[in-house]
Amino acid sequence: MVIKRPGVGKSGTGKTPPKFQYRPRTAEEMNKRAHQNAGNREGCIKPEINTWSPSDGENKIRILPPTWEDAEHYGIEVWVHYNIGSDKGTYLCLNKQDGVTCPICEVRSEMDHAGDNEAARDFIPRKRVGMFVIDRAQEQKGPLLWLSPWTLDQEIAKQAIDEDGGALALDNPGEGYDITFSREQQGKNVPPKYVGVKVARKSSPLFDDDNEIEAALNYVMENPIPTTLVHHEYDTVKAVFEGGPAVKRTAEETAPERPRPKLVAGKAVRPAPEPEAEEEDPEDDDDTPPTWEEVHALDEDAVTALAEKHELDFGEEEFDDLEQCQDWVCAQLSIEKPKPAKTGKPVIGSKNKATTESAPPASAGGWKGKLDKFKK
Repeated sequence: MVIKRPGVGKSGTGKTPPKFQYRPRTAEEMNKRAHQNAGNREGCIKPEINTWSPSDGENKIRILPPTWEDAEHYGIEVWVHYNIGSDKGTYLCLNKQDGVTCPICEVRSEMDHAGDNEAARDFIPRKRVGMFVIDRAQEQKGPLLWLSPWTLDQEIAKQAIDEDGGALALDNPGEGYDITFSREQQGKNVPPKYVGVKVARKSSPLFDDDNEIEAALNYVMENPIPTTLVHHEYDTVKAVFEGGPAVKRTAEETAPERPRPKLVAGKAVRPAPEPEAEEEDPEDDDDTPPTWEEVHALDEDAVTALAEKHELDFGEEEFDDLEQCQDWVCAQLSIEKPKPAKTGKPVIGSKNKATTESAPPASAGGWKGKLDKFKK
C-alpha cells in the first residue's frame, strides 16, 4: 500500500513552512563545545569532571589538597558498585555511601541467602579513595579526579611517614612531594597490581608557574570532591540494575508461595522457594570470631565466605597462597596466632611417650559448622 503524502511549499498541497530565522551561537555555547570531553569512565562522578586512571607501567602524580570542610585526608572514601546494568556502569553504594537502602545490596543479600555466593561477590561494594591529582605525564590536563584503590592509598600513606615519625606534606602546593608507582596487569578478570610506591626525596612546588598553581587550586576549590559524586535515587539504581523501568510490587509478586523473578544483569532469575523454617541454632547468634586454627583449616571458598560475613574487602590485595590469605583475614579480625605448644617431659620408667599440649579440634557446631551453614 502506498500512502500519498502532501506536497510541501507552493508546488504541493501542504502548508507553507514557517519562515526560517537564524540564531547565532553565543560565545558561552561555543566555549563549552570547545572544551568538551568524552566524559569519564566513572559513572558515579559528574560527567563534567575529568577523571584519571593510571597507565600500565610507571606513573608519576602529584596529589592536590582537599577543599571541603573538616577534611582529615586529601582523599575521601567512596563506595562503589561496578559493572551494573547492560552498560556496565558504576554507581555509588547507597548503603555504604549514604546510609540508606541499596537495591544492589538487597539482591546480593538474597543471593547469599540462596547460596549463590560466587554471583553475589560480583555485587560487593568496593572501597575507593577519591582524590584530585596532577599527572606529570600530561600536566596540561590540570586536576584529574582519581578513585584510587584503598590499598594503594594506604601504601602511599605509609611512605609519607618519615624516619622521625612525622608526616610529609604530600599535598602541599608549595612544598609537596611527587609520587611514583607502577601498575602491572595480572590477566583477564584479575585486578591490576600496584607496586614500587615511592615518594620523592625532595619537596617541590606543584608547578613552576604561580599562575598555574593558582588555576589548579581554584579548580579544586570550585569542585570539592563530595560535590562531584553522583547520588542516584533508589528507584533509578534499581531500574538500571534490573534492566528496565522501576515498577511497584504487586501482592502476587510479594507472596511467599510465588516469589517474583529477579532481573540480574539483564537476565530473569526466579529465586528458589524459601526453605521451611528450622529450629534456631543458639550458636548462630554468637559473634565470637573463630580461632587461628579454625581459620587455617578452611578452604578458599570458606575463607571468602568468612570475609564476606564480616564485611572484609579484599580490594587490591594479592596473596601468594591460601595460607597468606588466611593470615590476612586473621589480622583483619584481630585473631592472634597461638603460642608454640609446650612439650611435656617423659616420665622415667614409664612406657608412655611425651605428650604435647594441643588445641582441641573444632566441634561440628563451631565456626566450621557456621560457615557451612552460611555457604548454603
